[in-house]
Amino acid sequence: MDFFDYIADNDPEGVAAIIQSYGYQCQNVFGPQDLADCARFLVNDEGEDALRKLMSIHPDKEIIAQYSNFDGDSATIVKASCSTPKPLKASNDNSLMLVFMMGATLLITAAIITK
Repeated sequence: MDFFDYIADNDPEGVAAIIQSYGYQCQNVFGPQDLADCARFLVNDEGEDALRKLMSIHPDKEIIAQYSNFDGDSATIVKASCSTPKPLKASNDNSLMLVFMMGATLLITAAIITK
């Protein structure tokens, strides 16, 4: 699951509203996966402004803001800086998956912005 899938699953109405605010109409949208594809298309066409608006409705934007310079509205998005990762231990805890998803989201966001 990437950034677009995650926000489409958690806030489909918000994603649809942002897409429509740019004058786009996604046809044949039957679920969150189709909506995520429309959001990808929007960011490819409209760039960083559309990405910022999508980030503003990200369900974990407060957590992301703690570890980046993105406040959910108008702050600068910066490239993630990573150190050597520590080995991960197997766990039944879902927090490890959340951390992985957040990291992947930040890396994807940085890759899209630097494109």
